[in-house]
Amino acid sequence: MAQTTMQSLSFIAAEQKILNKGQIVHQIPLSNNITPKVQLADVVTEEVSTLPEGVSPSNSFSPDIVVMTERKKPVAVLQIPLFRRLNGKTERLVSYTINLEESSLATHTGQKPTFVNNSVLASGTWYKIAVRQRGIHKIDRAFIQSMGLNPAEIDPNKIRIYGNGGTVMEERVSDDQADDLIENAIWVKAAGNSFGTNDYVLFYANGPRLWTANTASQTFEHSNNYYADSSYYFISFNQPGSAKHIETIAANTAADLEINTFNDYAAIDVDSYSVSHIGKVWWSHRMNSSGSSSLTQNLNINLGAHTGPIQMEVYVGNTSDAGNNNMRLSINGEFVKNMALGATSQYSLVAVHQTNF
Repeated sequence: MAQTTMQSLSFIAAEQKILNKGQIVHQIPLSNNITPKVQLADVVTEEVSTLPEGVSPSNSFSPDIVVMTERKKPVAVLQIPLFRRLNGKTERLVSYTINLEESSLATHTGQKPTFVNNSVLASGTWYKIAVRQRGIHKIDRAFIQSMGLNPAEIDPNKIRIYGNGGTVMEERVSDDQADDLIENAIWVKAAGNSFGTNDYVLFYANGPRLWTANTASQTFEHSNNYYADSSYYFISFNQPGSAKHIETIAANTAADLEINTFNDYAAIDVDSYSVSHIGKVWWSHRMNSSGSSSLTQNLNINLGAHTGPIQMEVYVGNTSDAGNNNMRLSINGEFVKNMALGATSQYSLVAVHQTNF
């Protein structure tokens, strides 16, 4: 299991190292090379009417984070905007507390594993299907026909679906991992024991991307499957025994709460380029100064019909020996933030920068 450690450090902005571009810089020792989660708390500001020459305000005090190695020990370099623009006013940071959370892997105690005698795939006829993204999926008459089967000979109540989600398995050996495929529950819309024209079966399937809730930051975090772009499920038809169905639970009382909004989340994370040409760290959109055409990247994010604030988080990997590297972030053509990338440390192949707004 993952273990976490917390650091809470309080500062007065005027007493810290401030770059010419209006960035406060902190260098905090870490226990490992994992990028920590950083939040600012107890923020005190003051309103200002003018800015120093060459300084642009950010729209938040959220820090940029770079994990580096100094004297063979990991450190987090934080750059915090000294000025922000909020509700039409320019504010200067006066004092604040940095809450830094580190994650690590606990030592595995090692327990004797147990194994099933036979896989569920050992008997019967099975069909393998690929799922590229999480969601509710539908098995209807046309889908069964596309598999070369006769829908009239298929009992929708005896469709059995097995699969374990398709996200990457933990590298740490533990007994938490299922030893065989797990049966997934289905919801059946059918009147008889064969597929009619309008009959169908629904089931939920996870894709190759894992989403987890971070209760500390009140956000959702994702990780891709390094080894596959799809998750796979196995379907059998008309096997003996009962299939697993979604249970219907009767309400005890009348509903007194109506919910018509919810928090949603999405990610643009395509594993297309590896800096080291080895390992599990991949990046999606490459920007190379040797070709000016790649210095601007447009990412299309379809938010649909939404209300309320939108939070975005950006990770950038930088490999450069020039110290004046910057990345400008814009939304719908409007500038929102500048990321000062700087030069890569001589001890690092790539410097990882993170920012949110």
